[in-house]
Amino acid sequence: MKFAEEVMEILEAFDLTQSYRTAAELADCAHNPVARYVAAREAGGLSARPVHRAQLLDSYLEKIEEWVEGSRGRLRADVAHEKLLAAGRYAPTTLGDDHRGRRRGPAPASGERPRPARRL
Repeated sequence: MKFAEEVMEILEAFDLTQSYRTAAELADCAHNPVARYVAAREAGGLSARPVHRAQLLDSYLEKIEEWVEGSRGRLRADVAHEKLLAAGRYAPTTLGDDHRGRRRGPAPASGERPRPARRL
């Protein structure tokens, strides 16, 4: 995804030339993104704000936030996961064995962002 300035540059180049390929040359990108951004603009789908997508944890966030507030932000994600399992809040397969889903719940509630895993 491109920054808003780049998208505006692409759209201005298209407005000037009315050609995907020529606008792509002016904006120094491929013609495919030019076509995609022009189509999105015509459909009214371009926005400077990111779209919120529903997550599997959304239905459990209220309880997780309660636990985070009670622990004053010190609740670990694996502990929250075990508490949800023990309370029967969800089946283990709802989030799968993916640890990323476990980290995403407590992080927004405590105000911190999950750190990406390090690759070796």
